[in-house]
Amino acid sequence: MVSRMLARAAAVLLAACVVLSGCTREVARISLPRPGVGEATAEVAGGEVVFSLDAEYEPAGRGGGITGLDAYRLTVAAVQGKKLAATTTCSPLRLGSSGWSRQQSAERVRLVGNRLVDCRLELPRGGPTTFKATLSEARKPDIRLRYLDLVVEQ
Repeated sequence: MVSRMLARAAAVLLAACVVLSGCTREVARISLPRPGVGEATAEVAGGEVVFSLDAEYEPAGRGGGITGLDAYRLTVAAVQGKKLAATTTCSPLRLGSSGWSRQQSAERVRLVGNRLVDCRLELPRGGPTTFKATLSEARKPDIRLRYLDLVVEQ
């Protein structure tokens, strides 16, 4: 009886973990202070890898509002051995793509620990993996990126 209750409780916790997607841990962090390339290597298991980000940005002009968050593109490639294992492209600052924890003042916006829902990879196997992130401008942004850290989670 007790073991059945414990098994049921474990199943409920596991289901909650999957539903909330909060049962990941940071395995690497890639700093991209401006458009360009950054990389980090981590030991990962095969399966899904998700990304979150910490970022801060401000309007590029005086007194302007903050728009144009879809101006940036983020491409992440996972390399295992010398072979490309998986790749994904997303819009890291598009507010509709994740549930932001947003701290905003009159001049700056800071986004902390925010899961990028539309940005994930499926790795065929585990092992040492190099994550190469490329941040580019799809069009001229009207914001100035102060920093952007891509957090690799599994």
